[in-house]
Amino acid sequence: MAAMTLIAVISTMLQSFIAMGLISVLWVVIGFSLCFGDDIGGVIGSPLAHMTWHPEGLFCRWGVIDFAGGIVVHASSGVAALAGAIFLGSRKAETRKSEPANIPFVLLGAAMLWLGWFGFNAGSSLHADGQAIKAFLNTNTASATAMMTWIFFDCLRGRKPSAMGAAVGCVVGLVAITPSAGYVTVGQSIFIAFVITLICNVAVYWRSHSRIDDALDVFPTHGTGGIFGTVLTGIFIQEGLIAGTWDGFVIFLYHLLAIVIVFIYTFAMSWAGYKLIDMLIPMRVSAFSEKVGLDFSQHDEHYGLAHIGERELAEYEEHIREKYQNH
Repeated sequence: MAAMTLIAVISTMLQSFIAMGLISVLWVVIGFSLCFGDDIGGVIGSPLAHMTWHPEGLFCRWGVIDFAGGIVVHASSGVAALAGAIFLGSRKAETRKSEPANIPFVLLGAAMLWLGWFGFNAGSSLHADGQAIKAFLNTNTASATAMMTWIFFDCLRGRKPSAMGAAVGCVVGLVAITPSAGYVTVGQSIFIAFVITLICNVAVYWRSHSRIDDALDVFPTHGTGGIFGTVLTGIFIQEGLIAGTWDGFVIFLYHLLAIVIVFIYTFAMSWAGYKLIDMLIPMRVSAFSEKVGLDFSQHDEHYGLAHIGERELAEYEEHIREKYQNH
């Protein structure tokens, strides 16, 4: 969720568009069948979605609740991002200096996410019923709580209230409530958003002072929010720890076990995928390409070309000429 340098804006957005296209086609062709088709022992298929949402899935049979994708979507994507950041390593020092590309657009994007998340969470009820209404209300309440919590916590820690902080906070709240949106009360949604926002805020701070170069803070926000959202889901659902029974304690432990399984599986499979792709097509660009920026070096497009010096452009063009001459 941190800001990108101006020389990799188009590249990052294009990756999202390509992913949308690829996943849309795969879902129609084979994805739905892998998630909700037949399995072997509750595991085979599209593992995380199948184990969580298929009636015979392993996590589902354990009583693990993930209403709209806390572990299937957010925890797994966060862990995959963590694996990718470690695999690729840090950017060069001069390219790690980042600033918001367009803060009004960041706020606009956050607003669109806030609105779209109503369909994401309330729609997971699959019916226009009381559970959908509960999920809708909890989603809005959690996002609002998280946004305000993030801003005030930043102020308490000596930072200025910022539009970027507000945008990140509201998204963290949406992530935090996702696994439990249709099952908890409004009061519990406020507590969940408040606690997880504090955790994610600290996680973002820790990440920024570490050697892990997660440029968009995917793991500290989506990953951490999805993981702890699932933990609190195991506490607050009626059949969970809050029930005060042995069965409730067992279900809570199953939520913890599911998180461990998802973390290990996602990290291992992501790392293997990165390694395989890197053997076929090097995933890390050259130092010249990184210096000039992915927008220009990979796509011959630019956003804010004035931030690229003439000398850097000349060096890059010379590098490309030598590359093709050598081939």
